[in-house]
Amino acid sequence: MMIELLLLLISLALLAVSSAMYLRAWAFVSAARRTTGNVIALTPDEEEEVFFPVVEFTADDGVTRRVRGKVGRKPPAHKVGDTVSILYHPQRPDDMRINTFGELWLPSLIALGASGLFTLICVLLVIF
Repeated sequence: MMIELLLLLISLALLAVSSAMYLRAWAFVSAARRTTGNVIALTPDEEEEVFFPVVEFTADDGVTRRVRGKVGRKPPAHKVGDTVSILYHPQRPDDMRINTFGELWLPSLIALGASGLFTLICVLLVIF
């Protein structure tokens, strides 16, 4: 019974994390400005497993910025020279995200899926 309780607590913690991530993304999208930017580079992570796009865009204040995307992929999702739709916070233009499902919503969905998995394991342990 102790394992089931631990799994349930982990599931609830992951549900709370998922909810917080979702609300943060929703607040960002609600406040964000939309524009386009150009992928000017692909930077690898430390192990060179995934590549993050570096996007250059001009914010409403007229300043051109270069910001690294938050989600890396292998193979890269974008090529140098691609034009991408981006969202950025008007008060903090360096807080930019490429306007894709993966950049905006995937982290909270992964945490929600992990929560569901722990809940399912907990239920199966109780039943069997």
